[in-house]
Amino acid sequence: MIDNELSLFGTPDPEPDEELPEPTVEGVAEAFDLAREILGNEANDPSEPGASASLPPALARVRARREAKAEELGLVARWGDYRKAKGHVSIHDPTSGSWHDLPWKDAPGWAQREAVLRSSLYRSSGDAGGFDLNAIQIREIWDSEHPAEEGIVEEHELPDD
Repeated sequence: MIDNELSLFGTPDPEPDEELPEPTVEGVAEAFDLAREILGNEANDPSEPGASASLPPALARVRARREAKAEELGLVARWGDYRKAKGHVSIHDPTSGSWHDLPWKDAPGWAQREAVLRSSLYRSSGDAGGFDLNAIQIREIWDSEHPAEEGIVEEHELPDD
């Protein structure tokens, strides 16, 4: 470039005397620390007070829609992904919408029964929709298959005290 020519980009930077190494991120933890430093904690932690107030409107709507969908699904359990977590039960957290894989032996009894129920619904009908049922629908199916007992009925009268 000729020195007397004008440039749209300003004056060119002088050539550095020595090559600087390229900045690299060494791991996931460092990447998250860098993101927190640049974006701030509110962007990464929605549980903090005032975090949703500082979000752009589009992101706030997406987050609200995701939370409503997670709450609608409820606390449910199903078999974990066979390729990723064979022999695991996935439990849905209705507060965050995240899924947590637990080994079968460590899963609560209700989660084990619900995973088996969803599998039996699929095997009996061939419809994979049983895996998408929410907590209320699963409870209705469970109650219809396991009616509650009315209580203990004594055939003889109790003695008066």
